[in-house]
Amino acid sequence: MKGCNLAMGSFDGIHMGHRKILAFADSVLTFTPHPRIVLGIERGRFILTPDEEKKRIFDEMGIDAIFLKFDEKIAQMEPVEFVEKVLMDIKPSRVV
Repeated sequence: MKGCNLAMGSFDGIHMGHRKILAFADSVLTFTPHPRIVLGIERGRFILTPDEEKKRIFDEMGIDAIFLKFDEKIAQMEPVEFVEKVLMDIKPSRVV
């Protein structure tokens, strides 16, 4: 995905706002499970768009998808560490 225009987010319930962001991207980095579940913010959270459905929607939009396992290790990363260990591995030209 080197050189891609990368959108990042959970993208649950891919709505018009998400679609406007995704219009500027050819790749997406999304998290599984939803970070709010891992962080304990929302227990028993109802997922609007399961990963399989997200994948289908991204495919229909012509967007390559990376589903990053969101766990305690990712949750505890400092922003610079996330960039160095996750984003630099993807090597996007731009993050939207």
